[in-house]
Amino acid sequence: EDMLVSITPNVFASYKGDKWGIKGRVTYAQNAAHMSMISGYAVTEQLENGERRYSSLNSIGGWIDATYKQPLKKGSLTYCLFAGYTKNLGCMNEIAGDIYMRGEKNMDYMWRVAPSILYTHNAMQIGLEYNPTTVGYGTPDSNYRMYNPHAVTNHRICAMLKYNF
Repeated sequence: EDMLVSITPNVFASYKGDKWGIKGRVTYAQNAAHMSMISGYAVTEQLENGERRYSSLNSIGGWIDATYKQPLKKGSLTYCLFAGYTKNLGCMNEIAGDIYMRGEKNMDYMWRVAPSILYTHNAMQIGLEYNPTTVGYGTPDSNYRMYNPHAVTNHRICAMLKYNF
């Protein structure tokens, strides 16, 4: 019986001042489909007796979120900027069979830069965000690293009205 061992270390940091705040995280992932990352595992060896050997699919991802809060005569404005990126790093071994992973099996990378603004007055909040997301789809090699990616971008505008009670 074969066992697949995977690691997923990550680093998180944050700072919050009176008006400014910044936080971010970087994650190196092996077999981390449960974290909705470009990841999983693959068959890397098929033995004559029917047994299989597996290896992790690797990826790296990170994000940063910066905010600035501006007081007004009535309420406040909070400016936010979120940016994130994730990259498929492939498999350390050559793939010899099936691939088990989350998402499209030809994703190379994904990035997002999302500016937003939030107005807060007492218990009411009104927000607006522009959210473009780009995914690069490519052709895999024998280690499942992508080459010749082509980008597809989705544009989304989100509005929010919230009342806290």
